[in-house]
Amino acid sequence: MNLCKGISLRNRGFDGVIDIGAFERGSKGGSMSPLILVLILAFAVSVTYAQSGLPDLIVDSSRLQSSIFLKTEIIRSSGCAYAEGCVAGTGKRKLLKFDTAIANIGTADVVLGNPASHPELYEWSACHGHYHLKAATIYELLSLDMTTVVAGRKNAFCFLDGSRYDPNAGPSSGYNCSNQGITSGWQDVYFHSLDCQWIDVTGVPTGNYILKVTVNQNGLIGESNYSNNSAFANVKIAQGKKN
Repeated sequence: MNLCKGISLRNRGFDGVIDIGAFERGSKGGSMSPLILVLILAFAVSVTYAQSGLPDLIVDSSRLQSSIFLKTEIIRSSGCAYAEGCVAGTGKRKLLKFDTAIANIGTADVVLGNPASHPELYEWSACHGHYHLKAATIYELLSLDMTTVVAGRKNAFCFLDGSRYDPNAGPSSGYNCSNQGITSGWQDVYFHSLDCQWIDVTGVPTGNYILKVTVNQNGLIGESNYSNNSAFANVKIAQGKKN
């Protein structure tokens, strides 16, 4: 029997090569039994699964909580914030600003590649001059009983390696806006100083609230765990700028 002669099974992260043809050539009679072939393939699949794994995205809740503050800004109709729907109106707006750090704590990279090749995942931002990942994160302001106060707003990002999240993580795979992804153990950080890195809370009454930030809510990116995709932070909206 001459099964799968000369086929090599290769996997990123697995240094060995399983050459089925070599097994066949070295066996008595020049053939390999179906049972041996099944065992070899089962081993190859188990190695591939163990080595490749899956990413696991989280939002750093500690960083989210420590970075929150209120600031009043003037929003102009000619600006990107208004053009991309990041505010409910122009003029003087009260903004709840914060950092969002999206970390990959999984065993594999998030690999998205060239945005131009994936219109189902990306949209071109004419104002910012680069592609944005659709529905990357959703920001919501909730009451203490988890009722929505400000409806969730989708914020699209360029996924890239900003810095290590796990200090023991290996080197970056070099993801950037042209070849998007997040290396295992790394994070993509969006500072509060960036456009749209806020919730417009103009007109929201003073009081205590909950900020909810969710990454990959629609599951467009395959993960090992979707239950940890949201982070929560306590918010106090008052007359002053700091909370």
